[in-house]
Amino acid sequence: LISFLKAICGYIQSFAIALTQQRIIRKLRDQMFAHYHDLSVAYFTRTRTGQVISRVGNDVRILNDMLDLALGRLFRDPLLVLVLLISLFALNWRLTILAGLVLPVSVGVLTLVWRYIRRYSRRAQERMGDISSILEESIGGVRVVKAFGREDHEKGRFSEANRGYYRAMIKMARARLASSPINEFLGTVAGVIILWFGGRTVLDGTGFQPGEFMTYVLLVFSMIQPVKALANVHSRLAEGEAAAERVFEALDTPIEVKDAPDAKRLSGFNTEIRYNNVSFSYGNDLVLRDIDLTIKRGQSVALVGPSGGGKS
Repeated sequence: LISFLKAICGYIQSFAIALTQQRIIRKLRDQMFAHYHDLSVAYFTRTRTGQVISRVGNDVRILNDMLDLALGRLFRDPLLVLVLLISLFALNWRLTILAGLVLPVSVGVLTLVWRYIRRYSRRAQERMGDISSILEESIGGVRVVKAFGREDHEKGRFSEANRGYYRAMIKMARARLASSPINEFLGTVAGVIILWFGGRTVLDGTGFQPGEFMTYVLLVFSMIQPVKALANVHSRLAEGEAAAERVFEALDTPIEVKDAPDAKRLSGFNTEIRYNNVSFSYGNDLVLRDIDLTIKRGQSVALVGPSGGGKS
């Protein structure tokens, strides 16, 4: 009966986490897409298309992976570790404190790994944006590339960006994978301390009873899996933090061009469109100055001028 209830509760938990995770990601993508469409043309003049696509696609995917891991582990495992620690303190607080002397070293290692992973995760996501930009530009302008015989040039650009992404991912993997054996070694040191000092108290009869000591050792072994899982969550959170910085950097981009507070909504187009003393600039470069223009309904008007002259 307990096994059956455990299976049912496990399914409900997993489905609830998946539902929450996908709702968060869906809402985040909707917000990003809507915000991009509220930004002015100047933002897209400054920002490469691939970087925009990478933030909606790749960065949100990394956040999705982080939520998948964090929502499942971040609430359950710390609670489990806390219960086990309380039990260990209740059995023998002196030995627990002695074995816990390796904890500051472990926390220091995880902090260094966090900073390293976050830095190279952000760099990898920027390189992925470069890859997306080059791919979009090269495939979108493939006729021009072939017309001017620039295939080798484009291959070189893509290969260089891909190499940069590869280097960042390797450095990030090196840091993430190094934390596991270091913490495993520190856990072994703590185990040796427990066996040595706890075992001696059993043998000389001054501390643990044999049954109590076996219970203590079993509780310590029960902590290994949730502690290792939390270390893995720690590295994933560092990657997710770098992705979150890029996502919210886009969402926090101020909207430069807004409707006037007293703007009126038009129900239809009846007579004409009129521009009075209109100016326009790309950044600091003013391309239109005090333009007056009237276009009648049904009239065809052609705008002629050089590239960058403000026709759009």
